[in-house]
Amino acid sequence: MGLGGIGQRHLRNLRKLRGDDLEILAYDPRPDPPVLTDQLKVEEGASLDRKYNLQLFRISNRLWHKSLRLAFVCNPTSLHIRQQSGSRAGCALFIEKPLSA
Repeated sequence: MGLGGIGQRHLRNLRKLRGDDLEILAYDPRPDPPVLTDQLKVEEGASLDRKYNLQLFRISNRLWHKSLRLAFVCNPTSLHIRQQSGSRAGCALFIEKPLSA
């Protein structure tokens, strides 16, 4: 959840640690979220789904219907609590701090 600077940092780390064998599903409501570098600069012409080999969802409810084992919640703080539905679906959650605004 959330593909801003922090979410993309987690993506880079997951790919470094687990490689392309790890299936990653992600949510971002924006039509074309920018790909950011380590220095938070926009990588022109790049797409998140191709760069990180992931399935990108625009509606979060569709994502929670998948059989997820772990979710990184990296959206704005004011939206963190709303994503706890994943834990009720049996999914472990990694939530960026703070938990709530």
